[in-house]
Amino acid sequence: MRIAISGDVLRPYDHGGNAAKQNGNIRWLHTIVGWAIAEAVGAPVEPILGQPEHFSLWDAYSRFDRECSVRSWAALYHAEPTPAFLDYVQAIYGDADFVVLFEGNQLLLRSLDLLGIPFIDVVLHPVRFLEDVVLGFRSSDPDVQHRLTEFAIAEEMFFREAALLRGGLMKDTIGIPKDVRVVFFGQTADDKVLIHDGALVDLATAPLPYDTRRFQTFERAGFKPHPFNHDDFGIFARVPFHRVVPVEENFYRIVSSDQIAEIVSVTSSVSVEARYFGKRGTHLGRFPYEFWPGSQGGGAYVPLAHEYLHVAFWQRLFAGHLPGGAVPRGFLGPSKIRLSLRSFWGFNEVTQRVAAGIA
Repeated sequence: MRIAISGDVLRPYDHGGNAAKQNGNIRWLHTIVGWAIAEAVGAPVEPILGQPEHFSLWDAYSRFDRECSVRSWAALYHAEPTPAFLDYVQAIYGDADFVVLFEGNQLLLRSLDLLGIPFIDVVLHPVRFLEDVVLGFRSSDPDVQHRLTEFAIAEEMFFREAALLRGGLMKDTIGIPKDVRVVFFGQTADDKVLIHDGALVDLATAPLPYDTRRFQTFERAGFKPHPFNHDDFGIFARVPFHRVVPVEENFYRIVSSDQIAEIVSVTSSVSVEARYFGKRGTHLGRFPYEFWPGSQGGGAYVPLAHEYLHVAFWQRLFAGHLPGGAVPRGFLGPSKIRLSLRSFWGFNEVTQRVAAGIA
């Protein structure tokens, strides 16, 4: 059984070139689970990267008569594949029995589906405040999708962990004026979840309206830029300049405060997380993912702890049975994936603060 590991091999660097910006994430997924999959299926597992000797971006975009650029990437992200592009995908992925992808490009996933090449797509779940970050899994194979749900994290855990975190932070005083009850959040300008109708949007161009009459005339709105994008992200098209208050506080301190009622973004995970802290979470764009158990259709991503780090998990998915013992459940320890990805999404800031306060 041949399993390939891949991802968004169509995402170019801003400067162009024939290498995918997501190659690092593909290598990362191959590193942490490739050995377990290989052990489970009894065959080597190789990555398919976005580069000339694997999947050539230039060849791929030429099948649409498009230049290789971020603009083309966004324009084609949700497009239907051309026959020429399907031929190219077949040539690269056609001998794989299954493809496991990290945040696969929707055009590529659609192509694999049309070609009958089964896949599992893996994404970062929007809930980032558990013992470790959660990964969401979905498969185009209905049987594999059903097996994934056997290992799903119960949504109750999201509410429980949010309550515990909020309990440790809610007594803190946040450095936000008392007349601010709504906070808008920026995002990185090239985040794939910002693609709408073939173009990247921001707060100014996001498709859904927002009635600023929700907060009274004497109130102002907070705006927290993304750590990797310090511009205004179009906030002044939504809220007049004189009513915007810059915010620097950690997100989890903001959402744990009784003062704050609503979290607003285009398509950021913060608007998903807000609900578990008892706040209103608003998206001004169309959030592109559905998650189990809120949605139980075939396109829903199933939230998992660390089950995917075990050989038995992949034996269960691909063989349909467990030759050995049961799949160990839950997290193997705190922040193992955070440390592996070298990203904490602000969680370490608040946990260290609480620990320091106790000490």
